[in-house]
Amino acid sequence: MSIRAIAMGMGIVALAGGTANAGVMFGSSTVDFEGFGAGTVMSNQIPGMTISAINNNGPDIAMIFDSSNWTGGDNDLQTPGYHPTNNQSLGKILIISEDGDSSDPDDEADGGRLYFDLDFVAERLTGILVDIESSETYQVKLYRNGSEVFSTGLVNGLGDNSLNPFDTGDIAGGFDKVRIKLSGSGAVGGLNFVPTPGTLALLAGAGFLGARRRR
Repeated sequence: MSIRAIAMGMGIVALAGGTANAGVMFGSSTVDFEGFGAGTVMSNQIPGMTISAINNNGPDIAMIFDSSNWTGGDNDLQTPGYHPTNNQSLGKILIISEDGDSSDPDDEADGGRLYFDLDFVAERLTGILVDIESSETYQVKLYRNGSEVFSTGLVNGLGDNSLNPFDTGDIAGGFDKVRIKLSGSGAVGGLNFVPTPGTLALLAGAGFLGARRRR
């Protein structure tokens, strides 16, 4: 059992106590997409951030995909799946929509970029990317006040239907914007931010946090 604080009852979760979930750090904010239906076009629904997407031929839409009930012929986005690393259920995940059709979510085969503009400053980011082919790459870049402060470089994926974890480590001075670039198809399975100590105190002081128990 752990006690976690939920910001506005939506996707951002700030850890207020111990947890059995691997990879979640004390004082962190976890973003998942379970509160949204498949086909939801994402922008500013999650308090504290704005999400956007760009793909080469449009329509530049970030969309929710249900990895437990895949659509659009995208069985390579199912979780759990058939790649050896894909042994957990991620539920709703975030894709760059190929055609903007919310009735049949389908990820962009030629990739693109997902942006997360934050209303707070974080100092570390971890996450999971889904279905990054070994012949394709991803890149995570972090920005502060418009200037790049970190890049993973181009990282080859682990293969068809794989889960690809990443960790930026601690970023001196923090960051307030994330860019995730995919060279091909794929999705964001979840993100975990560690706000700077001052930011965490401000979030709590502003009354954004309310506790609940999880088993």
